[in-house]
Amino acid sequence: MSILSQARPHGRANEIIANVKISDVYHALTAKAPRRTGPDRWRATAAWRGGDGLNVSLDDTRGLWHDFTTDEGGGVLDLVIRVRGGSRQDALRWVADLVGCPLDDHPLPAFDRERWRREQRRIELHLPNARLWQRGALALGEEVLDRLKAALADPKLPWPGIGEIARWTAQVATWRRLDDATLVDEYLWRARNEPLMTRGLVHAANLRATAERRAICAYLRMAQPEDRL
Repeated sequence: MSILSQARPHGRANEIIANVKISDVYHALTAKAPRRTGPDRWRATAAWRGGDGLNVSLDDTRGLWHDFTTDEGGGVLDLVIRVRGGSRQDALRWVADLVGCPLDDHPLPAFDRERWRREQRRIELHLPNARLWQRGALALGEEVLDRLKAALADPKLPWPGIGEIARWTAQVATWRRLDDATLVDEYLWRARNEPLMTRGLVHAANLRATAERRAICAYLRMAQPEDRL
């Protein structure tokens, strides 16, 4: 699965971003080799700010990076912009050149236009559940963080693992920043790899949203008589 940040690139550009590894992008940008920490996972230095520790995580599976020191992160294009500056279009062209498939400004062929429309329909189809999953995941992440932080002040509770609070903080921040296209990618990846957890989060968020709507409606009904006075 790949996660693309913000504007979803058209046609061939979409394939370019989906197939490039973010660890390779980092290496090309910084001329520094990241250190492997697991399957498709790497740690690296924040060369763009002169960092000397392995404070940057790279996830080739999801196409994500995160700087634990500054709490910055995102997808492939975000990394290119962070290191090189410029616009998202500039970043997209740089990645296209990296993989040897330069972009041009000619109108999309009919085939690519149809593929883009199919992609947009896919996003629209899954976005409602993806937003519910995001809401449930954020609630779960905040709850986990509350429990971990509570242990810092209560000696009766188990002490958090090394880096556990930082990892959850980074994960919650990443989930919170997802736009529609990247959110759908993340949701579908979770649905394939963590089906029970994903369905549970969607169901819980749906119940909470329903309860909130009912509460708002009840409040409005109670407030109406006062408004007429």
